[in-house]
Amino acid sequence: MMVQEQRGSETMLYCPKCQVLVKEGDRCPACNSKKLRDPQEGDPVMLLTATEKKCRRIAGALDGQEIPHEERVCGVEGIASAYAGEGGMCNKNIFVPYDRLEEAVELMYHIGVTGSGKSAEEADEAAEMSPRKRFIVRAISVVLFILLIWAVVTMADAAAGWVKSLLYP
Repeated sequence: MMVQEQRGSETMLYCPKCQVLVKEGDRCPACNSKKLRDPQEGDPVMLLTATEKKCRRIAGALDGQEIPHEERVCGVEGIASAYAGEGGMCNKNIFVPYDRLEEAVELMYHIGVTGSGKSAEEADEAAEMSPRKRFIVRAISVVLFILLIWAVVTMADAAAGWVKSLLYP
């Protein structure tokens, strides 16, 4: 979650193109732009990304606190989900004014959208998995899936043999 933090003695920087706050470095992590600046009071800042269904709840909470906000569909998936008849399935980015960001972050925590009782370090460890560990987990999953299919086929074959022995002694 983005919260106004200090970068040494200066505040986080703002990417006007992506409308995100940059915690570290001198480039935007989303678009790689070096045109970062100090955020200004009315700048729209991305609060979070959520599903359409969760956005309704978030919008209700933000409206209740009279925090201005804007929802934008992420990429082109919203168009695809609308044509497929899967309304409510695409993700949206929610933006709030920079001067109300801290209040909005706190509100998201209180309504249970963010935060799970874990510390920030525990949440980061759970969210991040090295490529090597991810590969090992996937490889083990594939092997277990193949063993499961083998067991089902073997049991089906045994059951078919048993039924056959009953019908044709």
